[in-house]
Amino acid sequence: MDLEQHTAIEPKVLVADDEYANRVLIEAILAEAGIASVCVANGIEALEQIQRQEFALVILDIQMPRMDGFQLLTKIHELKRTPYLPVIFVSAVYSIEQYQEYAIESGAVDFLCKPLNAKILIGKVRVFTELYMQKKQVELYRNHLEDLVKEQYSELVQAKERAEDADKLKTAFLNNLSHEIRTPLNAIVCCSDIISMPDTDRATYEELSEQIRKSTSYLLNLVDNIINISKLESGNTLIETRPTDLVFLFKFIYDYNNAILTRDETKRQRITLLFNNQIKEHTLNVSSDENFLRQIVSLLIENAIKFTENGTVSLLVNIDKENDNQEYLHIEVTDTGIGISQDDQKIIFEKFRKAANMGNKIYDGAGIGLAIIKKQIDMLNGTIQLESKVGVGSKFTVRIPIT
Repeated sequence: MDLEQHTAIEPKVLVADDEYANRVLIEAILAEAGIASVCVANGIEALEQIQRQEFALVILDIQMPRMDGFQLLTKIHELKRTPYLPVIFVSAVYSIEQYQEYAIESGAVDFLCKPLNAKILIGKVRVFTELYMQKKQVELYRNHLEDLVKEQYSELVQAKERAEDADKLKTAFLNNLSHEIRTPLNAIVCCSDIISMPDTDRATYEELSEQIRKSTSYLLNLVDNIINISKLESGNTLIETRPTDLVFLFKFIYDYNNAILTRDETKRQRITLLFNNQIKEHTLNVSSDENFLRQIVSLLIENAIKFTENGTVSLLVNIDKENDNQEYLHIEVTDTGIGISQDDQKIIFEKFRKAANMGNKIYDGAGIGLAIIKKQIDMLNGTIQLESKVGVGSKFTVRIPIT
């Protein structure tokens, strides 16, 4: 029961009297005072009503067939739900003092003699209906407080679980980051030591120099990503909207990533980077954040190349227009790589999270690239969607509103 339901609670009085005229009279007196009542002719009907609904008070005649008022009072207080239900006896026969005392000793709260005084009856009934309402009000707020406590406890448990998960993620990230930094640093140190030896031949020197360049480039990229995610999380990154030539920008992104792929001896013979530019206006300028766009697309391409052993990585760009004439930059990066499982797709855009099902090969990365992409796209009021199937490949679709 919530707080609004309290106003719908109407205290009812049960009237049990075998005389029809008495029932009609009491019902009329109570109705005149705005008090609802239910009238029955005997104790059996009274017990049925008490088991069916809730009453604030019972008015009992003592002399009734099949079960007198004293017997009915005992049965009422024996019921599990009504051990303290207040009862007022009314009687014309048992009016002497000793019966009044017996009625009170039996558990009644009062005794009225017939003929009834309407004002006295209403006054006594009001006391118990108001007590009933106060009791219900207390129950209402108690239940409300219990619900609040349960809700807050549940929130605290969830917050504790989130904090524990975050702590586990942080620990895993730091362990992973340590590995991601140590591996290229060790390569740089070892290669530098060998290069410094006087008997190192030219071919070895060039091979080790390339390894140093790759390791250094990887470290710089890792540091850039850490700085980017830190700025994005702290809110220190601002959107710099300015006119951007999309055709030039995407051609530059494609040429740059294609050049990197060409220099990668392990992948250049097995992967082809494709570019499908459907933006026809070669001088198209739009207002957006050029740095964000470059980082988003470059990170998607780098990610696709990393997880593709054979086949193609393709970049498609286009301009879409909605019914409200709002234009959107439409970007698709598709690969024929290892794919992402359904379970991993749920967490792939969270920071410090990496896909768990990546086959037998170990892939480098700190697990923050896609988190950076998602944060930047959100800041541009855009969306990103993922379609992927394990062993077949993945497609990332980005839509960003432009002016």
